[in-house]
Amino acid sequence: MDDKDDWFKNWFDSDYYPLLYSHRGEEDASRLIQLIISETAPLPDSKILDLACGSGRHSRMFHEKGFQVFGYDLAPRRVQEAIEQSPDEIVFRIHDMRLPFPDGEFHLVANLFTSFGYFEKDEENLSTLSNIYESMKVGAWFVLDYLNVPYIIDNLVARNSKRIDNIDFQIQRSADKNNIFKEVKINDGEKRLSFIEKIRAFEEKDLKLLLESSGFEVIKILGDYNGKPFQPKHSQRIIFFSRKNAPR
Repeated sequence: MDDKDDWFKNWFDSDYYPLLYSHRGEEDASRLIQLIISETAPLPDSKILDLACGSGRHSRMFHEKGFQVFGYDLAPRRVQEAIEQSPDEIVFRIHDMRLPFPDGEFHLVANLFTSFGYFEKDEENLSTLSNIYESMKVGAWFVLDYLNVPYIIDNLVARNSKRIDNIDFQIQRSADKNNIFKEVKINDGEKRLSFIEKIRAFEEKDLKLLLESSGFEVIKILGDYNGKPFQPKHSQRIIFFSRKNAPR
């Protein structure tokens, strides 16, 4: 693993990341969790992994539905927030998804709100999917919720600014054939900081190939949190519902 490509380590663990994304609504998260439960029909007390769990919002929603929940995230501060804000029954771990998982036998693994595609090397994205696959029971579901790249590029806002809690955020967006970039410049009193987000520009065919190469069977692809069918040019999201049908 090459640290120079690991932009997410500092950004996700910073004080500014949750501040910038504090607008992410509970309503969207709740609709997504309800959609997942409706589509996958997990049995009571199913074992669920919230992969890249952040501060544990989705983990808590799964727990409230009566499931046994684990949450993994790379950012120590976000994991600590999740522990402090969540019931003791939820198991949170600091973990890099490129490495084999410390737990297994999951009935459902959920990777939500574009928490994939961070890695520049294809083998790292494939190793993540392999780790997910190996952690799951036969018949288990994997739900991958990603941004829909053609829609995002067609509707890209090149720059905008926000002021949150007396902190100024200047945001610039761009794309090339491989990645979608967001540069976040921060003015916080005397502090001047800059962070880069870089997400792989995976389209439907790319994600489907990655999933199938890792052993998954793609069952359904949806285009939003209300469960509408995926439309390549018009859907804001691309949500894959895949299953592990047999050991490799």
